Amino acid sequence: MNGPTCYERHVEERARPAALVAGTLVVLIGAAGAGKSTWAKKHFPEGEVISTDAMRALVGEGEGDQRANRDTFAIFDAVLLARVRRRLTTVIDSTALESGRRAHYLELGQRFGVPVVAIAFRPGVQTCFARNALRERRVPQDVIRAQVAAVTALASEGLRAEGFAEVIDIRAERGDGHRDVRVVSPAFAGTGAAPSALALGRAAPTIGVDLAVSRFSWPGGAASIRQRLAEIAGEAEEVGVGGIWLMDHYRQIPQVGAAWEDLPELISTLGYLAGVTTRARLGSLVASISARSIQQLARSMASLDVLSGGRIVCGLGAGWFEAEATEIGVRFPALGERFELLEDALRVLPLFWGKGGPSFDGRHLQVPKAMAYPRPLQDPLPVLVGGSGRRTLHLAARYANAVNVQGSPEAVAGHVAYLRKCIALIPGRSVDDLEVTHLGPMLIGDDDADLATRVASSRGRVGDQRYRASVNAGTVQDQASRLTSLSGLGVRTAIVSPVDLGEPGTLRRLGHLIEALGEQSAVDR
Repeated sequence: MNGPTCYERHVEERARPAALVAGTLVVLIGAAGAGKSTWAKKHFPEGEVISTDAMRALVGEGEGDQRANRDTFAIFDAVLLARVRRRLTTVIDSTALESGRRAHYLELGQRFGVPVVAIAFRPGVQTCFARNALRERRVPQDVIRAQVAAVTALASEGLRAEGFAEVIDIRAERGDGHRDVRVVSPAFAGTGAAPSALALGRAAPTIGVDLAVSRFSWPGGAASIRQRLAEIAGEAEEVGVGGIWLMDHYRQIPQVGAAWEDLPELISTLGYLAGVTTRARLGSLVASISARSIQQLARSMASLDVLSGGRIVCGLGAGWFEAEATEIGVRFPALGERFELLEDALRVLPLFWGKGGPSFDGRHLQVPKAMAYPRPLQDPLPVLVGGSGRRTLHLAARYANAVNVQGSPEAVAGHVAYLRKCIALIPGRSVDDLEVTHLGPMLIGDDDADLATRVASSRGRVGDQRYRASVNAGTVQDQASRLTSLSGLGVRTAIVSPVDLGEPGTLRRLGHLIEALGEQSAVDR
């Protein structure tokens, strides 16, 4: 599920933050001493920044060894290709003053469906001189002077004409040399903010892939959950998964496993994931509206968004599993009341996460002062509604940023058509305001023989064909074709639940699927 913008500009006149879509290729353009490296270190993890200076030090006698340039750029380009191909957020820390290098970066972005953004650093020559003087190995002043002149000649309009999706100017003399930038989920970039120059064009794969973790019955029992979940989350980010989603239940649901299986609690587990991940969005799929008070939900999601660096999606649903609530003595309202509670929640949550502390008087929820501190970093914090019933879809069309549906392609087509009808009747809403996601199981094989082996080892007494259909079994190419078909129906993200998630190689194969989708997207364009 990939949003339409690369950067969103907020309305503040000065020191406006920009929200970077995860997976973007960021090209830093500026003279030596312009502050590029300092800026990159402030805003991005070390592993996301690739520097020609660092590569030169690796293959030469130091960062200034120009004799090693040929080997430097060979290694640099190999690393860049590997990261862009997997659609990992990558920051190029170099001068980028040669038009040929910029054209190369733009070509890579186009080939793999990755947005390419330019950050132009434009301090004066004296500022660059002063910073350069602090270096152990200084760049000659005449070289810096020529570089500053070259940056000055590269007007923002010219960079946009080259093909950059967005151009951000940073001028240290105005006090915005350390303008804040935060990575956000592609699914919800741009919601609630003015569109950027990229507008509604999507330089990204036709469909994103997220991971649903619904089973925690791994070897080693409860003692293994902490380490194994961190390993899964880390590998998921590494292979290019866009988000990680968790269920909200008091105990395991019968569609997945036995009632006594380990199932960590939603909010605390999202908090743990916030600490062991850096890029993927994290969401509830979905929080039952009657499971906790609206005040508790609002505050938990706001805090999680802060602790994750702005990566939380609040998924909500009316709830369906009455048996689990009855077993532990939790109130489970009638269906009509649950839908009314859901609508109340969709109306009041933005008030908790917004400015001030307004009151709210709904059908079932009364809140004298709706506020939650700290405020979430995302503005607004995105809300997803889960469910495929007509009433659920209507509420999603009216209030939500995203909706999750399930079912066959035929069912999905019907859901999307109904959503569009609903949106057409709502003043101020358009189809671009609502992302459609699709949740389903998945079993991937490297090839037909490998897939047959995996099916045989996991289907139990279920017939071969019936089992294959129930878990969406297929090779990487089979899965790419299936998800591309869902994209054609209006789905922007496939949230997949691998039935063999605990086994070695599962996420590697998922990464191959993501690569195949990106390659197919590039061919289609």
